[in-house]
Amino acid sequence: MAIFSNRNSSPQNPAPADTAADKSRAPAGLVPSAEDLRRRARHRLIGSAVLVVAAVILFPLVFDAEPRTVSPAIPIVMDDKVDVVAAGSPAARVDVQKSLADNEEIVADAGSAQAAQPAADDAASRDDEAAQRAEQDKAAAEAEKEAEARRKADEEQAARQAEADRKTAEKRAADKKAQVRRLAEQKAAEKRAADKKAAEEKAAEARLAQQKAAEERAAEQKAAREAEAEKQRALAEQKAKEAEQRKLAEQKAREEAQKTAEKPAVTYDFPEKGRFVVQVGAFVEDARVAETRRKLSAAGISNFTQKVKIGGKEVTRVRMGPFTTRKEMERVAAKVKALGLPVSMYSY
Repeated sequence: MAIFSNRNSSPQNPAPADTAADKSRAPAGLVPSAEDLRRRARHRLIGSAVLVVAAVILFPLVFDAEPRTVSPAIPIVMDDKVDVVAAGSPAARVDVQKSLADNEEIVADAGSAQAAQPAADDAASRDDEAAQRAEQDKAAAEAEKEAEARRKADEEQAARQAEADRKTAEKRAADKKAQVRRLAEQKAAEKRAADKKAAEEKAAEARLAQQKAAEERAAEQKAAREAEAEKQRALAEQKAKEAEQRKLAEQKAREEAQKTAEKPAVTYDFPEKGRFVVQVGAFVEDARVAETRRKLSAAGISNFTQKVKIGGKEVTRVRMGPFTTRKEMERVAAKVKALGLPVSMYSY
């Protein structure tokens, strides 16, 4: 009985020893799977069945060391009647005792008493064996029932643990998904902020570039206006200088014309025909040459220039011609005089 009490749980010891050992061997924080729990329950059930079978087979062999003997029939005398009943049987013990009166007793010889004693011991041993077998069967049934209950409890615990693990995994997956979504949103927000900042910087650079270009254009326009104004001032100064030069040339021409008019008329003895030229003057300044030619051209008089050296200086002659008749030469000379220009006639 000690074997079965150690292997099976009882109200005073609800947790089996091997289960506690298995749990003590399990790593801390590691929950066994449902398959492991079922496997352990099967092993325990098989072990319990093996122990029960071994007990059923070995107990009779241990306690029945000697072969059983058949007790002889014991004659029982009751009211002058003799009944033969097997010694040690329940009927002999119960019926005979109940049939005796208060002043009666069973009388048997010593040999019969000694022969009946082993039969009674044998019946008692059989009763004990039957009781032990019944207790063993009850213990086996209780062990099987307890194993089944433990198996169901282990399965329920494994199912609850699996459900908890599933919920934990789903929660972790949801948390991870939410974290990934938050990181993606944060990254998108940072990217939008960076793009906005880059766009603002680009717009600022564009505004600065436009402002710089406008300033450069304004500076160029100002420089162009200043250059144009400088050019206009230079042209004005040049025109003023040319006008002054023309004024001086005209004044000088008038003076020379006046001097020429005051001089006695010079008569030229030219032939009627030949090669004749009319000369207005010989000038050192190019401005006077240009001004004289402009006047002649405005009057419709063809002219040309000729560069010569006089007194070591290079001068420019302004002449008209050549003419083939003296009459034509005199006509052109008269037109030149009318312009207020000096006139010299040559024949060659």
